[in-house]
Amino acid sequence: MVIGYYVHHHGRGHLTRARVISAQLRARGHRVVLLGSSVDSGEGVTLAQDNDVSTTFEDPEVGGALHWSPLRHQGYHERMQALAAWVSQNRPRVVVVDVSAEVVTFLRLLGVPTVLVVQPGDRTDDAHTLAFRCATAILAPWPEEARPCPAIDSFAAKVTHVGGISGAQLRTTSRTVGVVLSGQGGEDVNAVIDGVRDQVPGLQWVQAGAGSWVSDVAGLLSRAQVVITHCGQNAIADIAATKVPAVLAPQARPHQEQAFLGAELTRLGFGVAAPTRSAEADWSFAVDAVLARPGQWDRWGTESAAERAAVLIEEVGHG
Repeated sequence: MVIGYYVHHHGRGHLTRARVISAQLRARGHRVVLLGSSVDSGEGVTLAQDNDVSTTFEDPEVGGALHWSPLRHQGYHERMQALAAWVSQNRPRVVVVDVSAEVVTFLRLLGVPTVLVVQPGDRTDDAHTLAFRCATAILAPWPEEARPCPAIDSFAAKVTHVGGISGAQLRTTSRTVGVVLSGQGGEDVNAVIDGVRDQVPGLQWVQAGAGSWVSDVAGLLSRAQVVITHCGQNAIADIAATKVPAVLAPQARPHQEQAFLGAELTRLGFGVAAPTRSAEADWSFAVDAVLARPGQWDRWGTESAAERAAVLIEEVGHG
């Protein structure tokens, strides 16, 4: 089966998740082609940038109907034209979209079944509603008990919850460090690391993420006694897979993505909410509180989540 996989270009998480799911699909005998501007030619089709500032963005949101569809923009034109050409030449049975309301809608107009990977946050706008309606199936990368995207409740018949998708594996090692994990575009990271080092001196604190990139995050988390983390989906899935007690410090993102996920994780007892992202916050109390609680990460469902995602994609492809 030929399967397309559209990868959004903001951040690293979409491409990381695409690679984990694609590995499962290829192991099941399928040809998977990644499509996106962050994809190199060795693993798929590199699409033109649709946000090149050298060209003026004319009515990109179509009065609120879409998120990004600028008129007369060369990069956007080339991007959508390349998607249509690839579909015409390769006849995919299904395309995974992670994520773009426009691409889901465009593929539906081309008559291609899609699996839309849904994001947390407030997704009640017209563009998201159209995408949910156009998607053949909706893949939620969290367990069924979690509701970080209430907008999909109206589309429950086409939603499959697979659990958190991570390529990380727990390694047997001593847990001797504390980790402050930040995403791209994070704020006040230095204030956090300074505060926890002063207040919790019994641990060696390591900063990882934006500005302090660590190639082996899973290895670092396997050595962590506790993590203070942003609430990006991949970070949470990796933390769940490595079973690290977590203090949750959401960062600002469009549609309140991290705020919604962080609030739901706190509500369900997966972590403790950070007091505030500043050096003056009571980090000692937060760290002690999360370390005193029993672990809950098995409930996030990371084990076999990528395999469950692959099964869903296969089912849509077979029709």
